[in-house]
Amino acid sequence: MRAEPRATLLAEPQRDPYIARNRGILAARGEYLVFLDADCLAEPDWLEAMQRELMESDAAILLGYLAYPSPRSLALQLHEDYEDAKLRQVLESEPSACWFGHAGNMVVRADVFKEIGLFEPMPVVGDTEIIHRLLKRQPDAVVRYAAAARVVHAEVDSFRMCLAKTYEIGAHSETLARVSPYRTLSLAG
Repeated sequence: MRAEPRATLLAEPQRDPYIARNRGILAARGEYLVFLDADCLAEPDWLEAMQRELMESDAAILLGYLAYPSPRSLALQLHEDYEDAKLRQVLESEPSACWFGHAGNMVVRADVFKEIGLFEPMPVVGDTEIIHRLLKRQPDAVVRYAAAARVVHAEVDSFRMCLAKTYEIGAHSETLARVSPYRTLSLAG
């Protein structure tokens, strides 16, 4: 691993990804904050793809594509395709209670956190919660999907693991829906 002289390594003793992200946010000095999960591997042009989309859309929050490692089963490939289509469809529609996010591949303008505060401590779905908090405060805020900004979610190497993660996210999403305007997507047409 190559050392980056301008990087600062921070440690967070609490086992909560959003508390760790908040530590990074408080130490950051840039105009944009880039989030990449520890189990995600960025494609070589990932940051350039994010930058292009930011320049074209002036997004407050930008979500990138989450791929699964190759080789992958047909079931895992179909699920990846489904997740891409779902995120594309949701974020290309008018802002709604169904909008969701994933901090494993996300860019947020730094002024968003100054306006609405930091992530709430929670095991998952804090990324979705912050999108809804932003939209409540700034209904015209731009949230976009940058499909060209790809990362590989290296931990998810089987469809079974994918289903387990989907179940965990779903359970936390239902909890979030009980205390916020967020609504999970309906399986009904």
